[in-house]
Amino acid sequence: MTTDTLHQDVQNFREALDACHGDLDPTVFVHFPRGCCGTVSELLAAFLKEQGHGSWPYVCGTRCEEDGRRVTHAWLERDGYIIDITRDQFDRQQPELVTADRSWHDERFPDQEQQEDFGELRSELCDAYARIKKEIEGGSNAT
Repeated sequence: MTTDTLHQDVQNFREALDACHGDLDPTVFVHFPRGCCGTVSELLAAFLKEQGHGSWPYVCGTRCEEDGRRVTHAWLERDGYIIDITRDQFDRQQPELVTADRSWHDERFPDQEQQEDFGELRSELCDAYARIKKEIEGGSNAT
């Protein structure tokens, strides 16, 4: 695995989601990228493993707002790299999807818990995964 290949695979996955999220479960993806970072991280981890990039553990970050609300966010992290393809739900600016700079995550989500590899993709995500892969392989007209 090279970082160039990793960057390209992550970029392809995000572009596919941008193109097809309207075809996916509306209870999860209706406001993509908002509110679906955990599910997207799980789907992306499965894709990266399939592409030969190995396992990418899931990190859930939390912060408490002044009004007592808990705000959470999820991303993948390993070997000093963060992969976060839904960060733009917070500031609408598309950041680097793969980065070694943890400052944004550490500042906004100071309480972080890393979990191990997801293992097998949950069955309820298999249709979404297949649709995203179809988009990567050639768009909605791919057979």
